[in-house]
Amino acid sequence: MLFLLCAPAAGQARLEGRVLELGFDAGLPNASVLATNLADTTIISGVTTDRRGFFDLRLDWSGETVVQISHVGFRTFRDTLAVDGRTDFGVITLAPDIVDLEEVEVAARRERMTINGDTVEFYAGGFYVPRYTYAESLVAALPGFEVIGGTVYYLGKPVDRVLIDGRAYFGAEVMEALQAMPIEMIETLQLYEQLPENRRFSGVDDGSREQVINLVTNPNMRRALMLSAGGSGGSADRFSLESGANLLDAPLQVSGELETDNTLNASGGGITRRDRARVSYNNTWNENTRVRMTVASNQQDSETESQVSRTYLAQADAPTSYDESRTSDRKTLSHTLSGSIRHTFGRHQLTFNPRLLVMENELFSTLNGTSLDPVSLTPRTISTGTEGSGNSLTGGFSADWQLNESDRWGMLASLNLSFSDDSGESFQTSSFDPTSSFLKTTRETVESGDLSVDASAGFMRVAGENGFLSIDFSQTTSRRVEDRLAFTRQPDDVAERIDSTLSNDHRGSSASTGVNLHYGYSAETVGLDLNAGARRNTRRFTQSFPVLEDDQRTDYLLDGSLSASRRWNSGGKVTAAYSISGSTPSGDELSRSVDDSNPLFLSVGNPDLIATIQHELKLDANIKKRDAPWGAGGRLTFRLVQNPVGTEVRYAGSSDQVLLGIPVPAGGQLMRSVNLDSERSAG
Repeated sequence: MLFLLCAPAAGQARLEGRVLELGFDAGLPNASVLATNLADTTIISGVTTDRRGFFDLRLDWSGETVVQISHVGFRTFRDTLAVDGRTDFGVITLAPDIVDLEEVEVAARRERMTINGDTVEFYAGGFYVPRYTYAESLVAALPGFEVIGGTVYYLGKPVDRVLIDGRAYFGAEVMEALQAMPIEMIETLQLYEQLPENRRFSGVDDGSREQVINLVTNPNMRRALMLSAGGSGGSADRFSLESGANLLDAPLQVSGELETDNTLNASGGGITRRDRARVSYNNTWNENTRVRMTVASNQQDSETESQVSRTYLAQADAPTSYDESRTSDRKTLSHTLSGSIRHTFGRHQLTFNPRLLVMENELFSTLNGTSLDPVSLTPRTISTGTEGSGNSLTGGFSADWQLNESDRWGMLASLNLSFSDDSGESFQTSSFDPTSSFLKTTRETVESGDLSVDASAGFMRVAGENGFLSIDFSQTTSRRVEDRLAFTRQPDDVAERIDSTLSNDHRGSSASTGVNLHYGYSAETVGLDLNAGARRNTRRFTQSFPVLEDDQRTDYLLDGSLSASRRWNSGGKVTAAYSISGSTPSGDELSRSVDDSNPLFLSVGNPDLIATIQHELKLDANIKKRDAPWGAGGRLTFRLVQNPVGTEVRYAGSSDQVLLGIPVPAGGQLMRSVNLDSERSAG
């Protein structure tokens, strides 16, 4: 009995050591270590090295042992030694197993679609795409992709960015990139998810991902000058001409476009003539500074003509009608400058995004309406004509600073400034009744300006091995000034008089203060994401003419979301998420001011508006087996919106009426914002 108890303990041994690759100090992971007992070659024990190349092999015997260490692509190592107790085998170096072969040509059919981990790759040559087209045509031919309203989706999820050979040339302009890359330059299209740009520098993973298309170019065509031209013509002197040039020499990309078109449909029915020019420059300097700049000019001339007929059935035995015709000619000339400059030095990253818009516009419009008086059955006519012009200057910038102190924590601060300065003048003539007994002309001048400052600061930190925590503070302040003055002349007036319904002098301001807490947890199979935020919104409206008004509203809103996910190693994921958010009406919507610059179409504010609350519940299920050429997904969405803001329209009918205390002429309408009943939807 004593022999049976002691013999196994005496035979146990341990063999320790480390495996390196020849010429490198780093350990060689996943190398196979195999030990064979020489006394009985049927007794074998093995283990693999860890990520640093160490191994610890436990043996059930002592004595002469053959040790074999191997790895794919390396020469096998063999040695014999006596093992007794704990034995240190030392450091073993494996040399690459290189065999010189004669030249061999291998021909095979390339797979059209492959899945490697989380990357889906499509071979462009395996799908039919018309020659001399662009990447947009390739995306339309690939399975799983669809374009809806200018947004590209893959399996129902929008694509956030397009890269070319792993580089960002077009920012977040997905369609711009797809419409600029010729199909002849593309070898493969890859689709995968990655950290958003503002997280890749810090290295702190908060669980958020953006879906990316990476266009891998043909190695023989990565430096190219692409020229394009196109044109079309038709009846009624309709034509469309366009041309473009694109120089791509990584990391430099310069493109330009010229376009003229008079076939576009204008809103309200009509034709728009558009002339457009655009130049873009993208480059990376010294590997630390990335520059993107775009200059564009756009000139539009929209001519519209419309007919409207209404029948009022308030009196079933004597319905009345109203008919009108409208024509307008609106001309707009705009110049824009936008760009982005990003510089990285050490652990800091600075980003500056300027923007500027200069716009000029002119408007000529006429309106002729006819209604039937329900009492006298005599027709009434309403005619208006408007001529006006205006200038607008809008611009600003955003600046961001990031600090990546380590891969454990970082900081982020941003400042956004926006401003606008608008001025305009209009001249309007209005006449009522068949004899034009009431005729007035109005000259109106408008001066307005806006200034908005938005500042935020955030702190991010990795919590544990799989957690992430961030705190953000934000402050937004906005001020708006508008001075509108209108002089009205009637036939019997000796001098001009101020029209108080069109004139006002008001100041508006809003302020928003918020704090947001974000916690994310992402393990191998389980994920959790929690957002909780609070905001205080204050809006104030002050009007000194025509009457003194001072109105202020403050809302306290809570925003939050909770998302939980479960992933299976075989290839499947289920996510459940709930979110709640709130929004408050603007100061202009709350104002009691009446806008009747066109007598037939009046608008008025509504001081009784309250905040809108939205609830949303989502359930996602996705199946995408690893290394399998298929995938499936589904989503259930439930949404509840409380107190949504909509537009209420009240019509005066065929006779003059007083609506909400405001006189509205025959055929006119009064519009205002109101809170609607709750909306529920499921999809």
